[in-house]
Amino acid sequence: MKKYLKIMSLVLSICLLSLNVGFNTYALENDTLYYQGVAIEQKELSEDTLKWLDWYNSLSPDEQDSINYEPADLQKLIVNSEDIIVSEPELDELDIDDMEPFVLGAPVYNPGWWNNRNRIKRANCYAYSMDVIQNFVGKLQPGQASGRTFESLSESSIFSAVVRDGSRLGGGRYIRRSSSSESPGSGEYKVALVIAPNRDYHWYVLNTNGYWSHKRGHLKVTNVDASGKKITNPQYCNRNYGGLNYSVFCGFYIVRRG
Repeated sequence: MKKYLKIMSLVLSICLLSLNVGFNTYALENDTLYYQGVAIEQKELSEDTLKWLDWYNSLSPDEQDSINYEPADLQKLIVNSEDIIVSEPELDELDIDDMEPFVLGAPVYNPGWWNNRNRIKRANCYAYSMDVIQNFVGKLQPGQASGRTFESLSESSIFSAVVRDGSRLGGGRYIRRSSSSESPGSGEYKVALVIAPNRDYHWYVLNTNGYWSHKRGHLKVTNVDASGKKITNPQYCNRNYGGLNYSVFCGFYIVRRG
């Protein structure tokens, strides 16, 4: 009986080993990835994008929704830049707080409009900070409206891409670098950029009520930071969301409406 059990145990071990080898062979031969429901060949993506995708796919669905960034080579495979229309938001619904306008020319804090189920996935932090709404479900990337998306997660690359988008964002949005102390002029408002190295970027916008608000990916618009406190200065607020820490503060910027 013992001899029979040993033989059966050996046979079972060999079978399991064969299954494991077969699985690993399939994994190596299967070079197709899926992102946003689109099948993509690994050979079409850079090594950095494959690493980013590996990290992104390790996140929960809610965490994935909070990400703004899409690598340029990945994004080109899922969205045709010629089909992109970026429009002025028609603020037909108001859900603003009770403070009197404090910053003239800035966008009104209006979460009810942006968080509407028909719009919430048509704007990420970039579209929200530029005060525009896109015609497709997705995450608008700096440079995408102009047909030339930024190539690296760096301040200079992102800033240059936003400059290129200028005339194609609603009625026009023209950005320049600023400082913490500069006040926007007529027809202008203030935004700020931060980066989670190798992971994501994020924009904040100063509203008429004097607080800063933001929209993390496809999540809801809010004016509180990672600690749940209202944002009075994005440079010093809590930007650490656990596994995603926007530790690099890139700076303040002025956006002029066209």
